[in-house]
Amino acid sequence: MGGWGSGPTLYPKQTVDDTPEISVFDLNEAGAFDRFGSTTGEAAIGWGHSVTFEAQMYGEDNSKLNLRYAVNGKSTLEIILLESTPCHYGGQRWWFICPDTGERVGKLYLAGRPPYFASRKAHNLTYRSCQDSGKISPIMRLFMTISDAEPAMLKTALKQEGLV
Repeated sequence: MGGWGSGPTLYPKQTVDDTPEISVFDLNEAGAFDRFGSTTGEAAIGWGHSVTFEAQMYGEDNSKLNLRYAVNGKSTLEIILLESTPCHYGGQRWWFICPDTGERVGKLYLAGRPPYFASRKAHNLTYRSCQDSGKISPIMRLFMTISDAEPAMLKTALKQEGLV
C-alpha cells in the first residue's frame, strides 16, 4: 500500500527526461576543472540549448561556476558553487552545490518559473519510469514474465477472457 499521493494523478510531475540539464561529468570532460584559474567554454544542456560557462577554480573551498544562458530572450547569469571530494586512487571529483538545498549533486536541471538551475530534489522532478510503474496490472506483469507476447496482445486476450 502506497502512502499519501502515491496513486495516479491528473497532473504528473515533470520528469528529468524532459528537462535540460548540466552535468559535472560533461564539464569535466570539456576540461572545465583541469587547471587553477579561469576556464571558459560552452556546454550543451539538451533540447537544442546550451550555456556558456566560466569555471573559476581557486582551490577546493573557493571554486565556482558562472553560467550564462538565455530563456525567452532574457539573458541570465547564475553562479553555482563547486566542491570537491578526494578519489580513492588519487585526484578529486567535483560536485555542484545546489543553490536551493545546499546539497552536493552531479547534475543541475533548468526548470521552474522563471527557469533556473537546481537539483532534481529542489525542482521536485521525478523519473519517467516512476510514473509508468503502476500502469501495468499485476496479472499483466505475470503474463509478461512468462510470455514473449506484446502487452497489447496480452491485454486483448485477458479482456476476451473477462480477466481485466
